[in-house]
Amino acid sequence: MPAVKLLHQDSESNSKAEYIMGHSLQVIAVLAKGLSTYFAIPLIGQIHEGIQLSCGDKRTLLDKMFEMLIGVNLTAGFYFVADKYYCSGRFMKQLVAKDIHIVTMMKRGAVAYFTPIAPLEKRRGRPSKYGAKVKLFDLFDMVTPFITAPMPNNNKVMIEYCVVHLLWRPLGRLVQFVLVRHPEKGLSIVMSTDLKADPLSLILIYSLRFKIEVMFKQAVHQIGAFMYRFWLKMMPPKKRGTGDQFLQLASTKFKEGVLRKLQAYHLFLQLGFIAQGLIQYLSMHHYKTVWGCFGSWLRTIRPNTLPSEKVVSLALSRTYIEFLIDGSEQTIFKKFLRDRTNISQIQPSTHIDLLAA
Repeated sequence: MPAVKLLHQDSESNSKAEYIMGHSLQVIAVLAKGLSTYFAIPLIGQIHEGIQLSCGDKRTLLDKMFEMLIGVNLTAGFYFVADKYYCSGRFMKQLVAKDIHIVTMMKRGAVAYFTPIAPLEKRRGRPSKYGAKVKLFDLFDMVTPFITAPMPNNNKVMIEYCVVHLLWRPLGRLVQFVLVRHPEKGLSIVMSTDLKADPLSLILIYSLRFKIEVMFKQAVHQIGAFMYRFWLKMMPPKKRGTGDQFLQLASTKFKEGVLRKLQAYHLFLQLGFIAQGLIQYLSMHHYKTVWGCFGSWLRTIRPNTLPSEKVVSLALSRTYIEFLIDGSEQTIFKKFLRDRTNISQIQPSTHIDLLAA
């Protein structure tokens, strides 16, 4: 399979092996809320590693992410929420140029600069652009006072936070740093290029970044969005542990075959993301019907919680035959499914069965 390479991930919250052979993707999702539940709705995902077609292609993963983000063509203003890897000056400048603000988390060794103090007397040379340098995590011992407030979206947890505006040298301008003391997770710093953003909103936004990890889990185990197995026969087998595949000297026919396979992977992924988005839509807008057709029991069912993708899938599978048998509405898609489904040996659930469930 083209673009398969050795990947490394060192995570305490993931049971995956430290080294695997697989595809490396970048995905853009929209954070949406229904009742008290948040979903990361996938929009697009592409394989951005593993293949090098030309020596002149010097784009990094951040450049490819920016191109994919602009290609989505979102017209309304939004925040780009990402982990520490995307805290790059060049990438942030590209976002700011398009009026897109980023929300991210700072690394332990990150530094920033105070605004320069104007000298009392005029001196020779260019005025200083940056003031004194400071390690961001040292600010927890220097800045006072901190404000105590309940954790957004969880009133049972009390946190302390403080807002500091400092110069971020990779970006070359002032940014907002929100210093957070969490009673369980310790110290952390949220950074945003939006100086007017509410600090508690920034804390909430970044705390919900993990929803994209939940989206990946559902896409893998429930939707099957990554279950493609499209092999390229003309491609020689790759040894385990190899990296990027360099195709600068490959034949035109082989390059076309690789690009055709990558397009097939992307189409398969996109179909899976569309299916997942439709399931999330049903969960947010038709949750009463979903719970009514679920036909089982969950210990975690709460009045203000939306059903998960798995619950929606079970409800759909339970009512699938009834949907096909129902003759009140005849559509081309329903006729297409009826011609390819054997429903003669399957009886629909009766109204009494639904009430009992």
